[in-house]
Amino acid sequence: MAFMDVQPITHGHMLVVSREHAVLMADLNDATAMRSFRVARKLASIARSTLGAAGVNRVGAEGEIFRRTIGYSLILTAAVGIVAMIEVYLIPGIIPTFG
Repeated sequence: MAFMDVQPITHGHMLVVSREHAVLMADLNDATAMRSFRVARKLASIARSTLGAAGVNRVGAEGEIFRRTIGYSLILTAAVGIVAMIEVYLIPGIIPTFG
C-alpha cells in the first residue's frame, strides 16, 4: 500500500507500507518485504517521470529509538507551547504592542 504524504518533505514524497504488521523490518517475511520494495521501486520511477522527483531515498523508521525520539519531540513541543502561552497571557508587556 502506498500513499502521498499530506505534508511532503520533498517533491513527490510518498510512503510505502505493508499491510502485514511487524515491529521491525527484520520481522517481515521475505515475500512481504520484497513486494514492498517492488512497489517502492515502481512508484519511484513513476514519481521521477510524472512529478519531477529528483531522486529516491528509502528510510526505515523503526524500533525503540524511533518511538523515543517521537515521544520526546512531542514532550518538547508541548513544553515550548506552554512557555509561549505563559509569556503571552501571564506576563503582560513581554510582547510589545504597537498602536
